[in-house]
Amino acid sequence: MKTPQQQRDEAVAAADAALGHLESAYDTLRSAGRWSIFDILGGDLFAALVKHGKIDKVNTELDAARDALRAFVQEVQDVDLGSALRVELDDFLTFADFFFDDPFSDLMVHARINDLKGEIENAIVQVRSVRERLLRLA
Repeated sequence: MKTPQQQRDEAVAAADAALGHLESAYDTLRSAGRWSIFDILGGDLFAALVKHGKIDKVNTELDAARDALRAFVQEVQDVDLGSALRVELDDFLTFADFFFDDPFSDLMVHARINDLKGEIENAIVQVRSVRERLLRLA
């Protein structure tokens, strides 16, 4: 049987893992956005290849983020934070499963990169918020 402190620490570690993947995806997406602008302004084949390489890396990070978010939700469920937070996390996980499922399959325009950056920022804010609540349980 794990102590409440151990459960909280595991949930915080799971939050850190999820944040790591989300932040990496966001940073790579910002870079892809810059390459996208260059490509729009007349970039060559190299610019397009770099941009799509960045997009591939974002997809990989989002897959890892989705798995890490599932683990995070599971760990948070082990900590008694009240039913309201559990519902919030369940709703977020449903969103994450839907949204992070191959987000670039039809990406053709720079605007989609910016939209995805906003969604990742939202996910980061939500995970950080729950992480902070966990840390206050000490």
